[in-house]
Amino acid sequence: MSALHGLASPTALTLLDLADCGLAQVPAELRQLGALKHLDLTENCLEEEGWQRLAGLTCLTSLSLASTGLEAVPAEVAGPGHLGS
Repeated sequence: MSALHGLASPTALTLLDLADCGLAQVPAELRQLGALKHLDLTENCLEEEGWQRLAGLTCLTSLSLASTGLEAVPAEVAGPGHLGS
């Protein structure tokens, strides 16, 4: 089951806290959240694949990855137009 399953029309959502949700990867549904500014993925054992799902989130200014096992924010997310750059 998706972490975002059942959310009705989340396109205007600006803050999403998915900390400690038992996620193994970044949910594909995040692509639909174009207005998202703050995303917390801490305390999830995330696989390194699937970061392309965040690439379209150009409004994202903060991304929390503490205790996810990821060493760094991928260039696709931290590049121009992302994370306040």
